[in-house]
Formats: sequence, structure tokens, C-alpha cells
Amino acid sequence: MKSLKLGIYFDGFNKDHVYKDPGLLYLGLKEKGIEVSLITLKKKELKGINHSFDLIQIDNPIDLEVFENFDAFIVYSWLSVKYNKLIKTLKKLNKIVIIKSDSDGRIASFKGPKPRFRFTTYFRNPIYQIPVKFFKEFFLIGYYVDLLKVKQIDYADFLIIESPDAAQNLSYFLSIYKRTDLIKKINVIPNPVADDFINIDSNYNKENIIISVGRWDDIIQKNTKLLIKTIIEFLKIKENWEVILIGSGNNILKNLISKIPIEIQKRIHILGVVNHEEIKRYLLKSKIFFLPSKFEGSPISVAEALCCGCTILGTPIESLRFFSMCGFSGNTASSFNIASMIGSLIYEAEKHEKFKVEDYKRISEYWKNRLNKNKIADKYLDLL
Repeated sequence: MKSLKLGIYFDGFNKDHVYKDPGLLYLGLKEKGIEVSLITLKKKELKGINHSFDLIQIDNPIDLEVFENFDAFIVYSWLSVKYNKLIKTLKKLNKIVIIKSDSDGRIASFKGPKPRFRFTTYFRNPIYQIPVKFFKEFFLIGYYVDLLKVKQIDYADFLIIESPDAAQNLSYFLSIYKRTDLIKKINVIPNPVADDFINIDSNYNKENIIISVGRWDDIIQKNTKLLIKTIIEFLKIKENWEVILIGSGNNILKNLISKIPIEIQKRIHILGVVNHEEIKRYLLKSKIFFLPSKFEGSPISVAEALCCGCTILGTPIESLRFFSMCGFSGNTASSFNIASMIGSLIYEAEKHEKFKVEDYKRISEYWKNRLNKNKIADKYLDLL
């Protein structure tokens, strides 16, 4: 296996991805003795990146001279059809291709499990705010886009998806399009977390804190309004709890809480964007990680929270059903309804008021063992 030369193709790679799955997957494979390189498009901001990364920057998405030097590729395509030409080219060069989908499996435009809420959400807005891309995909060329996604899977040797429920969605999609033969290419492999989360001290001194991390200015996907409505109602009932909100969109969050009573506002701490080390510090002292998103592939913040001994509570999306492990490390609400979210969050808090240190350790140790980058690298090598 040491003779294998592997390329990880991610055209959008930047410095932030050193602590996320592209960088961690690279490091895990490298520590296994694999000759591995990260391939991305040229960017000025990559000049100061850690030199331990073998980073190849190319001028265009298809560089045959570079590609010829590798035996196999992991391609971050998210099942977007714009990568079909690249994957087809790699196969013509007789390379092994693994698609990294980072998906909830709801990739269909019309058939199969449809992207949850995207249709109805757009049509709650004025028509001039609806993206042109939406009309193109859902009303003009959706069926043909679906066929091209099937074609991409057909080209590849393996496809990685991050949770079992997402794999079921994708299998349904392929069955609808009469390509059940491609289901055998699907492999469930979660994303790894950084070593500093794997190596943390398990002596927890947790407080009654709910934490949530997200791009809160992405109000549709991250469900920012539901986040605020839920925590306001929660804090009215659970007076001994506080909430920490981390991520972009401070002004949006502050505006949403501006009209609630001051005594509740004081228990909502809006911190904005903070660095990697600070996130870890806040996760270690929090008890519950709250994720109200409408759709997610595999949120890294949830995985990090579990390694810090938090339980997770959120909407009934595929990745959270995986991370909650049917109650072992959290729960999902029964629906996206506000009453369901409030009730589930209160129930989770009640559980924590009976938790012991051993409970946090048990959750942390389970996920640190499962999400270690070296163990994730082994799963990719098993395919090869």
C-alpha cells in the first residue's frame, strides 16, 4: 500500500480546511505512510499555509500533466455535475476515483428524496428574491441534472457519504432512476476531527450551557429564526441555563433578541467568530450542542462537540440522527415545528440535570475513538 500515490482534489481548499476533513484526511493518510498530495486551484491566500502539507496548486480544474502522476484520487464533488468532466477524465487516465459527497443524500430535483424545505422556503419570499438557479434546476433542467448526477456516480469507483440515513436517501434516488447497480459503490465514512479534540483531557467541569455554532447570516440553511425562537422559549422556562452563540451574523442575532426581556437577553451570549482553540474551550464547559439547521451533510462542529462530551439536540436531519445514536449521545426533535424543538430541548436539559461526569466521559470516549483521523484514513485505505 505504501507504493500508492494518492491525490485529494478539492478546488476550494483554503487555510480553514487544515482543521476540517480535507486537511485531516490528508494528515491521516500521510501518517499511514501513504504518498498523498492536496490538489487545488491557485489562490493568493494559500501562500502562508503550513509547509507540512504537500499542496499542488493548478491553474485550471483539469491538469493532465499533474493527474498522470497519481494512482488514485479522492475528489470533493458534492455530487455537483460541474465535476463530471474531471471525473470522466480521471477514469480515462485509468485512475481509481473516490467521490467525496459531503451530502444528506437529498440530491434529487424531482424524484427521490427531495431537498427538504428548499422549495417551500423560497416561495415564502418575494419572487424577486428567488435565485435564478432555483428556477433552472427545479423547473427547466432538473431531470437532466439528476441524470448527470447518476452519471457521475457511474464514472467513479466508490462514493463516500457521511451518515447511514444519507446513504438510504441516495439509494432511493438511484433506485428511482433504475440504477440500483450503483448502490454497491456507496460507503458510509464520517468526517474526522482534529487531534486537539481527540487528545483532550476528559475531566469535565460542565455548566448549564447550551452552545450553537454556525453561519447565522445564512438564515435559510442554518434556520436562524428557529434557533432564536427556541432558545428564548427555553430560557423562559429553564432559568438556570445560559446560551452561547458562535459564528458570523452577529447583527442578525442581536436584532432577533432585541425585543425580549433584558433578563433573558443577559443569558444569551453572542460571541461572533472565534478561533479554533476558543471554540474547544466553550464546548468543554457546555452540556448541550444545539443545531436547528434545515439541511447539513456532516457538520464538523457537532462532531467536535461530541468529542468534548456534549450531547446534541437538533432538527430531524440525517447527520444528527447518526450523531445522536438513538439517544446515546443526544436526540433529534420529532419535527421542525417550534413546539417540537422547545419540548425536545427541555427534555435534553432535564436529562443533563441528572448526568454525572462518567456520562460525559462515555460520550466523549466513544466519539473520539470513532472520529480519529487515523481510523478514518484506514477506512479509505480499505477501499483501495
